[in-house]
Amino acid sequence: MQNRWGERGSLSEHRGWNLCERQRFGALVVADAFSPIDLIPDFVPILGYLDDLILLPLGIALVIRMIPKEVMDECSKKAKEVQSEGKRKNWIAGGIVFVIWTIVVFMILRAAIKRFFLA
Repeated sequence: MQNRWGERGSLSEHRGWNLCERQRFGALVVADAFSPIDLIPDFVPILGYLDDLILLPLGIALVIRMIPKEVMDECSKKAKEVQSEGKRKNWIAGGIVFVIWTIVVFMILRAAIKRFFLA
């Protein structure tokens, strides 16, 4: 949408949405994206995929348009700075995840050996 000076403004400026309403709408879109329960069930022949193919992308587009331009510019600037620094490596977190998976695999193998070979 363009305002009367021809500049592209955010959707929230034109609709009068306050911050709380924008946050609630964003939370609903995220909840719909991660929810195992669809707004329209997938077993409905054609309409079932409407939620995944049309409604969710439209919701994401609306949420992005609701973000104020200053906030979007600041976040884009920070993202470019982080990308220019290169990838960060967190070996401690990787080590913790590796240890947890090793313990889980060890426990499964131990239970399988007890059940099938030592029973």
